Amino acid sequence: MAGQVVVAFDRVMDPGNLGTLIRAAVFYGVTEFWLGEGTVDVFNPKVLRASMGAHLHATLYRGVNLEQSLTAAVAEGVRVIATEMDAEGEIKPVHPDSRPVVLLLGNEPAGVSPGLVALATEHVAIERRGPVDSLNVAMAGSVLLDRLLAR
Repeated sequence: MAGQVVVAFDRVMDPGNLGTLIRAAVFYGVTEFWLGEGTVDVFNPKVLRASMGAHLHATLYRGVNLEQSLTAAVAEGVRVIATEMDAEGEIKPVHPDSRPVVLLLGNEPAGVSPGLVALATEHVAIERRGPVDSLNVAMAGSVLLDRLLAR
């Protein structure tokens, strides 16, 4: 991990969401991205259009075996934060921390795969306060990055 924060994508399929989230993450200073197997191609024209050139300021690792990469990260003491859509049990709010972190985001209909959720050291969910039942991955990831990188 070159930087303090990495965003990892688990089977994110919507090119607009991927590009938008890369743009938001680069805006917040995140420049390293792990694109897991099954994630839309980062060079898809819709991804590039939505990223508005942010991909030019990013290191993009394609076809990443997330199970291996997350296992190695945890072994090195990295925080691995998995997002959960249907959270059960205690879900802690995301807080800034001096340790390196991987923010793991899942695909739009299913979220992060259970095997990867099990590898995470922390689990987060965004509390819903209104009548809308969910956020897309780009919106959720942007909210979490803002909270994670707050000063």
